[in-house]
Amino acid sequence: MRLTKGKHAFIVYTHIDLCHIHNHIIVNSISLDYAKKFQDFQGSSKAVRRLSDTVCIEK
Repeated sequence: MRLTKGKHAFIVYTHIDLCHIHNHIIVNSISLDYAKKFQDFQGSSKAVRRLSDTVCIEK
């Protein structure tokens, strides 16, 4: 929700069965109201990684 601001569907898969916890995050590129496409931005991969790390720590 932090990344998409509730405007795009997404799924987060968290793997805890390996020696390191990690997530797979899949974001639908089309918004829920079909009005816009998700815009990749400068540094978005780093932002997603930080959010993923935060989710792993919170769980």
